[in-house]
Amino acid sequence: MTERDFLAERFEADRGRLRAVAYRMLGSMAEADDAVQDAWLRLGRTDVGGVDNLGGWLTTVVARLCLDRLRARRARPEEPMPARMPDPIVSSGDGVDPEQQVLLADSIGLAMLAVGFALGADRGAVESTEPRRGASHDLLAAIRRDGFAVDGRQFLIGLLFGLACTARLTVVFAAPFFVFVGSGGSWWRRGWSAGLGAALPVAGLFAYNLATAGDLLHPAYEFLYRAEATYYPTLGYNLDWAIEDPRYIPQNLAIMLFSTPLLLPDQWPDSLRVVSEPFCTLPGATRGLFDVDCPLAVPNDIGMSVILTSPAYLLALSAIIRFRTSRVVAGSAIAILLIAIVNLMHFSQGWVQFGYRFSNDFVPWAVILVALGAETVVRRSSGAVLVGGLVVASILINAWGVAWGNLLHW
Repeated sequence: MTERDFLAERFEADRGRLRAVAYRMLGSMAEADDAVQDAWLRLGRTDVGGVDNLGGWLTTVVARLCLDRLRARRARPEEPMPARMPDPIVSSGDGVDPEQQVLLADSIGLAMLAVGFALGADRGAVESTEPRRGASHDLLAAIRRDGFAVDGRQFLIGLLFGLACTARLTVVFAAPFFVFVGSGGSWWRRGWSAGLGAALPVAGLFAYNLATAGDLLHPAYEFLYRAEATYYPTLGYNLDWAIEDPRYIPQNLAIMLFSTPLLLPDQWPDSLRVVSEPFCTLPGATRGLFDVDCPLAVPNDIGMSVILTSPAYLLALSAIIRFRTSRVVAGSAIAILLIAIVNLMHFSQGWVQFGYRFSNDFVPWAVILVALGAETVVRRSSGAVLVGGLVVASILINAWGVAWGNLLHW
């Protein structure tokens, strides 16, 4: 292998990551591609024999080229931006979007922490339908008895939950869980204390949006919706509908529950109908589990059934039967249902990721039902085998999805 061939191979291995860096800085796929191409030309003219970290050197070169382009933009008079099809979202070369990973980790991590503290403060909630102090279900009576006194522990739990909501706003619809479960002794005091704590960071987010964008909810979402609904007709978006619209529920519910991988596909997943790259074109080609040229199956780019990708969720059904006898089950089920309904009304159910995109929003509460359901199932004959089988199947299926996500550069 010649030195040029070696450099070409290394550059191609880093191209996706370099393209993502350039796109994040420039906001234009065409300009990002130009910057990456300029970096390749510069690599060809440079002696990199003394460069220990070629990937880092290429990243620096691309960043500097992007900065040069940004300076050139400021030097030119502003011109109206022509209407165009929005560039596709790109990720780093390993298929991971660091910004989205941080937001997702913040949301799930903080929500799990809030749920864990609530369960720890209310250990009788699993087998209890009434608050430990027998508070009345009449709102006025509860207020007269408990007043507006704040339980400090439940307030901190609400604060953690509110911080989780600032990373993923739809998580806020799980708030009823903290009326059912947590510190405070009565449903009214639990709800009031947690609600007050959660309101602070959420109000801060709205204030920030109002100050920076002039709207409680950032208008970029509406712009993105209009752009995608206009230019991506194959995804079933409708410009006459709102960004959150109940009429999206049927098609999105079909994705959430029934979408399957592409079995024996003849081309790459491409719901946008913009790329046609055929599979199995070589004579005598045989299909393989991870064969990018001729696969047995590949994940669907618009998402897949949450039950199919994580069959362990089926264990939650054994817990749902305790809805009337357990505050934890009732609170978790209501939280999952409300989050799911709001997400199903959203125009987009995701793009180029494995599984069902919005399942992460209700994971902290779904895990509770799965754990309680597993506890019930293992008591039956061969129940442990069933629980173990569903968990192992979920792990293996998700490992397959992660592998294909990397192979497809998602």
